[in-house]
Amino acid sequence: MPPCSRSSAARAARPRPLAHALHYGKDWAPFDPSNNVESNLRSPLTFINDIVTPTFVIEGQAGGNASSIALLQKKSAGGPPIHFLLVPGATHFSQLASSTELVARKILADDGASTGISLTADELGRAFQAAGLK
Repeated sequence: MPPCSRSSAARAARPRPLAHALHYGKDWAPFDPSNNVESNLRSPLTFINDIVTPTFVIEGQAGGNASSIALLQKKSAGGPPIHFLLVPGATHFSQLASSTELVARKILADDGASTGISLTADELGRAFQAAGLK
């Protein structure tokens, strides 16, 4: 049964995705988590140091994947150009709309010869609060 058809109680009880897909659990993974190849393909921890393009990783600070962010940050320290940003007061899902809108505005406003997009946790938090989300 796809996750979208499960009850809200079941969705709330499901484990949050972590730095490695083995932690998804067989009931929530759209693949066989015992298959190492499949798990590694879906695990940021296995490829994070291969990232060469500036990348923003945005997560809600309230629960969710915040603990995974710390692990990914440690693993990538001094390496790839990744900016890890936690949105204050937001969860993994509640920050998606306001963060996406802010990033889209910044992309549209970036008209220089090279990309000059910057983003901070404070900006994301203000956008989240302005949207009246919880």
